Amino acid sequence: MKYRVLIVAEAEADLREIIQQLRVESPVTVVKLQQELMAISRQLEEFPYAYQASAEPTVRRACLHSTRHTVYFRVRGRVVEVAAVLPQRIDPSLTRERLGRTIVG
Repeated sequence: MKYRVLIVAEAEADLREIIQQLRVESPVTVVKLQQELMAISRQLEEFPYAYQASAEPTVRRACLHSTRHTVYFRVRGRVVEVAAVLPQRIDPSLTRERLGRTIVG
């Protein structure tokens, strides 16, 4: 049985910002990022629990190696909610604050 992957508005905004910046700095990386996102999305549809749990107990994460960002998501029933796509080197308190706004228990 497949899971449905839902990207919340803030995560979509994160991705738009990342892609916009990459188009200027490294257009080739945009293609790599898109391929990596598609692979992660397919994996989330089948095996969302294969990804590492984060510091937040109900949140899991997938690393984007092409851009050094992390995709944060929560599994609710058969839905995978992608809540944020944040830099890997961000202050952990900012990550917790952001996840608290986008993932409501």
